[in-house]
Amino acid sequence: MQGQEKTLYDVLADLWAARFFMAVGAVVALVAAFLFMGAAQPHYRAAMILGPANPMHGSGMMSGGAGLSVGEAENLGDFTRFVQIFRGPSVAAVLLKDEKVREGLLKDGAFFFSGGKESWSAAELARYLEGRVSVEPVAGTSLRRVFYLHPQKEFATYLIGRMTQVADGMIRAAIRGETQGRIDYLQEAIAKTVNPDHRRALTDLLMVEERMKMMVSTPQPYSAVVVEPPAFSARAVWPDSYLVYLLFVFGGLLLGFVGYGFSARKE
Repeated sequence: MQGQEKTLYDVLADLWAARFFMAVGAVVALVAAFLFMGAAQPHYRAAMILGPANPMHGSGMMSGGAGLSVGEAENLGDFTRFVQIFRGPSVAAVLLKDEKVREGLLKDGAFFFSGGKESWSAAELARYLEGRVSVEPVAGTSLRRVFYLHPQKEFATYLIGRMTQVADGMIRAAIRGETQGRIDYLQEAIAKTVNPDHRRALTDLLMVEERMKMMVSTPQPYSAVVVEPPAFSARAVWPDSYLVYLLFVFGGLLLGFVGYGFSARKE
C-alpha cells in the first residue's frame, strides 16, 4: 500500500537483497582506505603546559580583596595578555623571520605528495596557528595546555617553544618601554620640582619604576613559564587507522545500499 511504513522485517529484507552491492561497496571502500592510509603523512602531537610566571612586580600588598597580591594580580594580567597574542599576527610576523619555521611549514602536508604553503603573510600564519595550535585550560586552573600536530616531531616541539619565547619577549619589551617612559618623565619632573615633599614622593615613584625595569630586564620568563616542556607523542595521532577504516567501510556499505536502491528502481 502506498505510504505504508516499512517494518523491521522489510528493512532487513532490503539489506539482504542488497548484500551483493554492499559487499562490493565495502571492498572498494577498504581498497580506498588502504590507499588513503598509504598516502597520508603521519602527524605527531607536540604538547606542553604553560602557566603564569612568578610575580616580578609586587610587594605582596593585597589587591581588592581578590586574595592576590598586587604582583600576582599583575602577573595574571600579563599571562592573559600572553595567551591573547600567543597565536596572533605580531608573533607570526616574528616567526616568519625564522628559517627553521619556514622550512617546517613547507613540510606540513596531509599527504606525502603534498607540501606545505611556500609564501606566508603574518595574517595567514596567524590564521594557521589559530586553527592548528590548540590552547586549552587545565582543570579550571590558570594553566594552559598547548597542542600542535605536525609530520616532524622535532619541529612540532620547536614551534610551540619558539612561539612561547617570542610572545613572552614581546610583552617584556613592551613593559620595558613603558617603564622607561615613566622613568624619563619622573626624572624630568624631579629636576623641575622644588618642594622637598613632592621631590621625595616623585623619588619614591622613580625607585619603584627603576625596580620594575631591573626585574623586567632579568633573563627569566616574564609573563609565562613553561610548567611542562614541549614533548611529542610516541606514535602518530593522525590519521587514526581504526577510524579511517571504519568510516570508509561504513561509507562503502551505505553507497552499496543506495546503488542497489537505484538499480531496483530502474528494474
